[in-house]
Amino acid sequence: MIPRVNAWSAMLFGLVAIVSAHGPPAQAHSCASKSVGIDTSLAYPDTLDSMGLRCGEAGGETFFASDTMLQSITVWRHHAQTPYDGSLKLWVTGVDSAGKPNIDDIVLDGPVMQFPFGDGIHPIPMQWRFDPPIALPGKGEYYFAVQDYCGGHWSLLVNLDNAFPDGSAWRNGITCLSDCHFRHFPDQFATTDLIFSVEFCRDTSTPARRESWGKLKMLYR
Repeated sequence: MIPRVNAWSAMLFGLVAIVSAHGPPAQAHSCASKSVGIDTSLAYPDTLDSMGLRCGEAGGETFFASDTMLQSITVWRHHAQTPYDGSLKLWVTGVDSAGKPNIDDIVLDGPVMQFPFGDGIHPIPMQWRFDPPIALPGKGEYYFAVQDYCGGHWSLLVNLDNAFPDGSAWRNGITCLSDCHFRHFPDQFATTDLIFSVEFCRDTSTPARRESWGKLKMLYR
């Protein structure tokens, strides 16, 4: 005669076998967004107070990355620039010890994108979003720049009151007469900042707790 097995005992045996074979449950991973930048409400509305880009110029901002997983970069152009079929290329570089963009330290080269339409009323967002996020070499100072690619004309929204104390705006020079390359030696706009957002993916994963043998017995008595 086959012996009868208590149902709770069978369930407990099966659970113990799973835990023994596979070890503790895998970690549950999640990602919370964290961003730095300046809200569009702080932008100067006049195109005369924007950062103009033409003929391969690149405008950007230095910033401090306290997280290393880069999820998106956004800048805004003047609401009147719609429709518009120009192209913008994104760059991310390192920064030297004096806080100046180091164009020889390329972290990200591209991509080139088009943002043709706005509603004619509100600032026009131009966003590069990365899925999966891009891993920066480490925490620290970086520079991002958006380059006219090539021969367009852009009016990037700015703040003239140093609203972002952890960085400043820079502009790389005209280059469309020499194969549209990313120019060295950008000029600084010390009390000016782009209206921008740099978004990070912050790892909020926590390991699942491994239950003790004693507690498992208590749960399935």
